Amino acid sequence: MGSWLDKRQKRMLPSGASTPANAGHRPTGAAYETRFVPARWLLLLLGIAWTVLSGGKVAKLGLVGLVWSATPRRLKLAAAGVFLSWMIVVAGALAAIVLLALQIG
Repeated sequence: MGSWLDKRQKRMLPSGASTPANAGHRPTGAAYETRFVPARWLLLLLGIAWTVLSGGKVAKLGLVGLVWSATPRRLKLAAAGVFLSWMIVVAGALAAIVLLALQIG
C-alpha cells in the first residue's frame, strides 16, 4: 500500500521535482505536501467493531451504511438500477389496481 501512495505522490509532483539533479534539494510549497491518507480497511474494521459493540437498531443501520460506503461504484450503480426497475414494477402494479378499482366502482 505504501508503494502505491509513493507512486501517486510522484505523479502529483511537477515534472522536474523528482529528477536526480534535484535529489539534494527539498521542494517547497504546493509541490511538497504531507497528506494523511487513512487506511480504508482500518476504518472499515473500526466501524464494524463499533457497530457490533453498540448493538440495537441504530447499529444495524450503521452497519448497512458502513458497508454501502465501502461498496464499489459499479455495484452501487447496479443496485440502483435494480431498485429503479423494482419501483417501476410497483408503480405499474399500483396503477393497475387503481384502474381495476375504478372500473368495478
